[in-house]
Amino acid sequence: PSSSTSCCPSSSSSSVQQHAGTAAPTARHPSFYQKTSLTSLHNRQSFRFSPTATRVSVGTRAKQASPEADSQPLIICMVGLPGRGKSYVSKRLIRFMNWKGIPAALFNCGAYRRSSSSSGGGGGSSSSSSSSSSSSDAMDITSASFFDPSNTQAKQLREKWALECMKDLYHWVRQMGGQVGIMDATNHTKERRATIVDFFHNQKGVPLHRIIFLEIICNDEGLIARNVREEKPSNGDYRNEADLNKIFDDFMQRIKHYQKDYNELDILQGRDEQMYSCIKITNVSERVELNRIHGSLPCHLVQFVMNLRTRAPPLYLARHGETIDNLSGVLGGDACLAPQGLIYATKLKQWFDAKAFDEVNVWTASTTRCLQTVEPMTVAVEPMTVDPITVNENNENKNTTMYNVREWKLLEDINYGLCDGMTYKDVKQTMPDVWKSLKNDEYFHTWPRGESLYSLVMRLEHVLLELERNEKPLLIVAGPAVCRCLLTYLRDWSPETSAKVKIPHSTVMEVKLDAKGSEVLLHPVSIELLEDLSRTPSTCSFQNSLSNTTDSTDDSPGN
Repeated sequence: PSSSTSCCPSSSSSSVQQHAGTAAPTARHPSFYQKTSLTSLHNRQSFRFSPTATRVSVGTRAKQASPEADSQPLIICMVGLPGRGKSYVSKRLIRFMNWKGIPAALFNCGAYRRSSSSSGGGGGSSSSSSSSSSSSDAMDITSASFFDPSNTQAKQLREKWALECMKDLYHWVRQMGGQVGIMDATNHTKERRATIVDFFHNQKGVPLHRIIFLEIICNDEGLIARNVREEKPSNGDYRNEADLNKIFDDFMQRIKHYQKDYNELDILQGRDEQMYSCIKITNVSERVELNRIHGSLPCHLVQFVMNLRTRAPPLYLARHGETIDNLSGVLGGDACLAPQGLIYATKLKQWFDAKAFDEVNVWTASTTRCLQTVEPMTVAVEPMTVDPITVNENNENKNTTMYNVREWKLLEDINYGLCDGMTYKDVKQTMPDVWKSLKNDEYFHTWPRGESLYSLVMRLEHVLLELERNEKPLLIVAGPAVCRCLLTYLRDWSPETSAKVKIPHSTVMEVKLDAKGSEVLLHPVSIELLEDLSRTPSTCSFQNSLSNTTDSTDDSPGN
């Protein structure tokens, strides 16, 4: 691959969310994808409240909605004190829903507040925006004192911005084709939650069971302090403050102000909020309480949030070693590794040994090529026979990493059906209709008696849930199509872009996840016998970090 090759989708790729199937052919073929413009909610002509809603692409084929999408839209309202991880959970939910083909958008009340002070309002009519702007200009809307419940003027402004947020959320689910809208705010009082129910249910007619309150409770002071120190310096409220201690002290004071009038959801029989649909998560799934949760989509939501963890461990993706079928461009099959593929398998283990992890979970597909790739990791680790302090500088006798290898049928490549064992040239010559369908839409194209990329995405859902709950360093070894689908999820891209992502050979993709998003770094692994693992092979010049653009020349489908 050339230096312009990267594991990222074309910026002009079409943007429908849905299922995926997979395939991992390796023969390169000229581009045949018809590129279309991307419809984004950041486009002000189509979405007037773009500054405060997350960027979401609306699919043009709504008729192919996810099976989990219910007829009525779902409104999720976060509840909880600041610094508890509400925004983190909200963003992960949005990513999961959009990847499954369920149009979802996030509406953050804090963004409305900041937008009001900087640009004259976060939505709504111009008159209301100007009035809220003039009021907020008279006070510091980022300081802790602004959130003191005794500050009447500030409280009125916060309620005003919350109402603007609710109006835009309702516009999204009713006019913009949204299926899920999340209101990211504290919503920490019974009065605020009653206002939300009155607006969506009594005024707008949304069924009560389609309004779900998701409360995040954390009593671990150490975890809260760590979250504030790591995440809040990048918060928009502190963009002009460089002193981390001042940021920490100010935000902790803000939490104390919220605690003065904080009311947990009261869902016991006979209480004020017993009729609300809600989910209460205490101390990262230590305790989960459900009340009046009905429907397929809400149940999927519960399953997902129960598997979330506060901090993502190191995560790596790697395609299997090169096979003879890869070299000849054969689709599917179950070929063994070529000689260079076997060398790569050995070098891959050496690369992870150098990381010096105590333990690594390894998930692999059950195909021969994938099992051979991880075979060196299945060798039992011998106990260290020397004092670790006296080990020499060459790291000899330091190979103590324990690899927990797990075989997954779900991680197998796309099923090519009748085309298994053929090349793209064979398909084009003998099955022109199949070739035409593939050219028109690789993502939704279903191979005869086989799968599509769309169906592969649905197949990988259980893998994603296990990935979210994983707590140890994780390596996933699979075919390129599975890696592409997983990468679109981890990067929060539309699943349709999985048809455009490039997965290079002999490369480990390191995925760094945090509350702000994700980053992917490429680590080429040399397959030359005497090659230094730390040096990039001279025949390759991969980009070290993934961007949002790709080379205009595309590989063959499934490569």
